[in-house]
Amino acid sequence: MADVMVTARMTEAKKAAGSRVLESIGSNASKIINELYDYLAEHKQSPFAASSEDGQGISSEEWREASVWMEALQMEVAPEFRDMTIKEARAHRLGLRGVEGGAGSGVSQ
Repeated sequence: MADVMVTARMTEAKKAAGSRVLESIGSNASKIINELYDYLAEHKQSPFAASSEDGQGISSEEWREASVWMEALQMEVAPEFRDMTIKEARAHRLGLRGVEGGAGSGVSQ
């Protein structure tokens, strides 16, 4: 069976923030979207619609709290790091400290 492309629209900031989180947990957009579609096919409902009280999902209040938390994460990131991957930010910070292998230390990655 041939793979198909799924397209979604969102703000650039949302995509960047989400991509950083996905990278930090060892995942990516394709994996997460595939997991979502697997859930939809198996349960015939959105995982976001079920309440946590029935053990099937997360309540709308929990999603709201998670959304507020995610927005706060982006606000806590220094501007120069917002468009970097975690790996790039670590290398940059190490370089500023003069640690070998960090950006600006003269040692390439």
